[in-house]
Parts: sequence; structure tokens; C-alpha cells
Amino acid sequence: GLYRLVGGTNSSRFEEAVLWVLNWSDGKHSLLEIAEKAKLPFSTIVEATKGLETCNLLRRLPDERA
Repeated sequence: GLYRLVGGTNSSRFEEAVLWVLNWSDGKHSLLEIAEKAKLPFSTIVEATKGLETCNLLRRLPDERA
């Protein structure tokens, strides 16, 4: 359900963001770093991350600064 049925610029950017987030979410890279590496808007990376969390393909790590 992550990939949209209708093509277009926005959906292809979202799909690209999903792949970047999956590949770089190793606990060592922030979403901002992923957005910079992918040359995609931060908001698109956040949207992809939320979609992956909803589908249980990604989970948030506990904040180690606490």
C-alpha cells in the first residue's frame, strides 16, 4: 500500500524516498542526513518514514540522549 496507484511526479518522489529511507535507516543516519544524501525534500522523507512505520516496516529507535 505504500506505492500509489496513480503515477506522477509526487508519487515517484515518494517511492524514491521510501527506498532511500529503507536503505539508510540503520540507526546511524538521521532523516535529515538521508534527505541530503537523496537530494529530496525533508518533508518527503518524513512522509515516507511515516508510511513505513504504519506498515511496520520501520520502527523508531529510543532516544539515546535521555
